[in-house]
This record gives sequence, structure tokens and C-alpha cells, in this order.
Amino acid sequence: MTSERWAEIEELFHRAAESDPKQRTFLLDEACNSDLELRREVEALLAGEERAKDDMKAAVHREIAAMSFPLVGQTILQYGAMDGLGSGGMGLVYRGPNISLEKVEERRKRSNDTLPT
Repeated sequence: MTSERWAEIEELFHRAAESDPKQRTFLLDEACNSDLELRREVEALLAGEERAKDDMKAAVHREIAAMSFPLVGQTILQYGAMDGLGSGGMGLVYRGPNISLEKVEERRKRSNDTLPT
């Protein structure tokens, strides 16, 4: 690919990425006209940008969940904390297996409970 071609693709990609998603198809139709390769390249870049945004959102949600439910991944007495289900004035609710019974249960970890050492 020539540097001129890459500059053309990059310029159109930025225009399309900054445009209203509802107008994007019209913009690409008009800019690409009959140049199907240009359109494929720009659409591939746009799809990659969307995946990157989705990946970033998922990572942020995982980090927020980790901060909100700090015991996920740990074992509390005979319970494994697989994930957090909710919280309220009394504390946090975790879902996880009862290791001694080998089944999944929900247990509340109250705010004032102390963990065994």
C-alpha cells in the first residue's frame, strides 16, 4: 500500500469515526463511490475501533466490580466468592460455591462482619 493510499484511508476513517453513526453510511457511499477496497479498509478500521471501545468498557466494568466486591476470588470460611450480586446498608452479597457441599450458594457478608484470619 502506498503512503498516498494510506493517507486517503486514514483521512476518511477519521471523518467517518467523527461523524454521526446514522450519517456514516451516506458518508462512505459518497466518499468511496465505486472504490470497494477503500470502503473495506475504512469499515475494517471502524470495526476495530468499536471492538477497542467495547474492550475498554468491559475492562472498566471489571475494575469497578473488583473495587465494589473486594472479596471476589477469595475463600471465606467454606465459601468461595465467585462474583458480587449486590449491596445495601447491611453489606455485600456474593455468589459462590459452598466448597464443603460442592454447590453454589448466595451469602451475605455484612459490613460489620470480621473475616477469620
